[in-house]
Amino acid sequence: MGKLFVLVLVCFTIISCNKNDTVEPSLNTEIIGQWEWIKSETIWPTYTLTSPKTVGYSHKLDFINGTFVNIIYSDTLQNICNYSIEDDLMAICDNSYSVKIKSDTLILSQAHIDGPISYYKKF
Repeated sequence: MGKLFVLVLVCFTIISCNKNDTVEPSLNTEIIGQWEWIKSETIWPTYTLTSPKTVGYSHKLDFINGTFVNIIYSDTLQNICNYSIEDDLMAICDNSYSVKIKSDTLILSQAHIDGPISYYKKF
């Protein structure tokens, strides 16, 4: 009888839990649009900070319709590539990144292969 009571109590608790009704937009939706590079950090072998000011050019990514990205340097289209996002991983051309969007900042990281972490602002 005691086990049956515990089982019924557990089932009731699970059924009565509220699910979160707010649906967060997916990365595939949030990423659509133009993003302007603001800085990159390289951690290994030594810390290095680069930005448009330090390198002398601007860099933009224009994600279109969940399939293509225009890669723009100093307002000149340099390449058009396919991209894909699965979970928090992104492939652009032949490169892989971990990807996060925090507010209006896109963070593309290649730190998993000792590469840079790049930050972009949406505009």
